[in-house]
Amino acid sequence: MSQYNTSTTTSATHHQPTWKGARRMLMKRIFLSLLIAGMIAISAAATQAQTASHKAWPRGASSNHSIPFVPDQAAESAPVTELKIAPQESKKTALVGSWLITLGIGNRVVNSFTSDGIVLGSGQGDVSLAPDFPTLTTQQGAWMYIGGQQFAITLVAVQYDVPTTEYRGLIKIHGLLTLDRAGDQFSGTVKVEIFDAEGNRVDTLSFSIQGTRIKVEPFN
Repeated sequence: MSQYNTSTTTSATHHQPTWKGARRMLMKRIFLSLLIAGMIAISAAATQAQTASHKAWPRGASSNHSIPFVPDQAAESAPVTELKIAPQESKKTALVGSWLITLGIGNRVVNSFTSDGIVLGSGQGDVSLAPDFPTLTTQQGAWMYIGGQQFAITLVAVQYDVPTTEYRGLIKIHGLLTLDRAGDQFSGTVKVEIFDAEGNRVDTLSFSIQGTRIKVEPFN
């Protein structure tokens, strides 16, 4: 009897640590299972939230929620406005280019008109070796569109003596030009004011002018 009790006690003593270890392992497995299940649930919830967000906010080329295209009426009407103002703008710059001009007194002049309102000119008789007729520098000035087919010009040139380079005064040229419909010819009248070295106006001349546009010619 005593041997049986002793054997039973010893067996129970030997199995107790083994049972405790198995219990701990079982609890760890249950905890890991719960943890994994929780992570899966959180991931699924996040995926559903993203999907719902994408449905609520359509972007890109979504076939379920296409955004209707509304044409810009202002942009569509812009070309019409541009076409309306184009002829007027073309008129204002029609004088741009280089011209061969014949003065009413017979002299020839070459003038160039730039798109920003500058006019440059030089011509026959600008250089003189006679003491009573001073030499002129290149004529420089401005031009502007004044309406219809008409343009106004003002140019200035310095008079000086070639041998001594002595200043002899200024000349001022005022002109009114009328361009033809084709834009290749103009006619007009100019007034030339002559000033001496002290700034006194000593003479005024007026005469007609005719201009022909200089065009690019074929190179043979």
